Amino acid sequence: MADFRINRRTLLTGTAILASTSFLAKEMRSSEANFQRLFGPKSLWNARPLDPELRDARIPSQNNRAYLEQSPQWGSRLFRAGASDGPVLIRGRDNPRGVWVADELRTRDVLIPRFPEGVVPAKGSDGHCEVLDEATGTIHSFYRLMYDAESAAWRAGKYTCTSVNGTGWGSPERPDGPRASGTPSTSGMLRAHEVGVDVVPHALAVVAHANVFRSGPVFPSTLEDRNGYQRYSGEFPMGTLFLLPPDFDPEQLVWPNARAIARTLKIFGARLIDQTVGTFGFAGEIGGEWSQYVSKGGIWHTSWAEDLTKIRDSLRPVKSVGRWLDAEGKEFSPQPWERMNLLSMRGPWARDGSSGRGEGGYETTSGLFLFSELSSPLVYRATLRLRDERAKEPWFQWMSGTWYQNPVPEALYQVRVEGYGGGSAGIEIRSTATGQILFSALDMKVGDEVKVRWPIDASTTSVIVRGRPGPPAGIKLVLEMA
Repeated sequence: MADFRINRRTLLTGTAILASTSFLAKEMRSSEANFQRLFGPKSLWNARPLDPELRDARIPSQNNRAYLEQSPQWGSRLFRAGASDGPVLIRGRDNPRGVWVADELRTRDVLIPRFPEGVVPAKGSDGHCEVLDEATGTIHSFYRLMYDAESAAWRAGKYTCTSVNGTGWGSPERPDGPRASGTPSTSGMLRAHEVGVDVVPHALAVVAHANVFRSGPVFPSTLEDRNGYQRYSGEFPMGTLFLLPPDFDPEQLVWPNARAIARTLKIFGARLIDQTVGTFGFAGEIGGEWSQYVSKGGIWHTSWAEDLTKIRDSLRPVKSVGRWLDAEGKEFSPQPWERMNLLSMRGPWARDGSSGRGEGGYETTSGLFLFSELSSPLVYRATLRLRDERAKEPWFQWMSGTWYQNPVPEALYQVRVEGYGGGSAGIEIRSTATGQILFSALDMKVGDEVKVRWPIDASTTSVIVRGRPGPPAGIKLVLEMA
């Protein structure tokens, strides 16, 4: 039996985490996204590009053998957690202090409230695996997950999470994920239950060798591989959308699954989401039967590889899209980063002149700053600097106390407080030249909101949260264009 003892620091006392699950469940109720149909209708995984303009650039064949990855070693799989599944504590794989929780910028043990039996992560070094908790709509994503039989414990190298109702991409609030592009490993994956369809109802995820990539991720990709600016030698940024041209005939292909993939690529396309070595690969779910390389009788079919090669050679990058249709057939404009919530509660935080008992800290699953039960007030402060676009790899600066996406000077923003329980939050914006306070809105309660025209001279932004005596509470500030 695994050891599920949980230390106080891990969970800010477990009651705070458990209370936050009702906050997540409330957000889940209005969505139709589910285990078989991931992400919201306006997700760029589920949306259809209309009137696209294609470039003539091609994917290099060298070191990019056409492939479909669904193996137990290097694929990924989504598992379903139900109300009857119990909790599991995930410990650090290489670090005794715990798992790297990317969005919190720290290592700790991670409690998964509902973790199904029968979870089997990929056996290769990436160890991808994801679990959808249907009660909260949270997809728990793991990198290098394994079960350590010797210590009877689950271990992982990295943990991130996202909402099944969300976009399936990173955001200024949550840029990171198990894929280099900042996405969950299930985003765009050819799911096992989708085998046999004429058209897969979403864009596909593709991975490629370093000679395909150009450094500098493009929307909707938030990140790329570390040191990509040194390693990449191609012309396609992380996040590039590829389509098959209108004159490509899927019916020329030998295999039914290849024809389904080609039809999908003419309608939804494929997104470049990760680097691999030696292959241009389509991401497939472990346990699926998408690949038709080898039949059940053990017969090797070179025509399958030939089909995938024809697809690879015919894919073209998209230069522009005239219009988008969401999954419900409604026309819409994708929401760019600058119009998303720009503010994360990740910190780093420091106590602000308070000595009260209790604890507080950012918790990635809920996206809230959580306070344990308090007997006296407790105040924390975090300070954000502007992202420097002139620096190398500016998309990684959020890990050292900057905005991922800088607020736009003179744009009108709305500051809104969300969460549950007691507590308050606020911001202070200071001048670059003088350090004086240009805007201040403090001690805002859940449900409060205020507008601010972002100062031209803004330099640093302080976020202040205050816990009040009473039961556990959770709070967050949201900063969006008004």
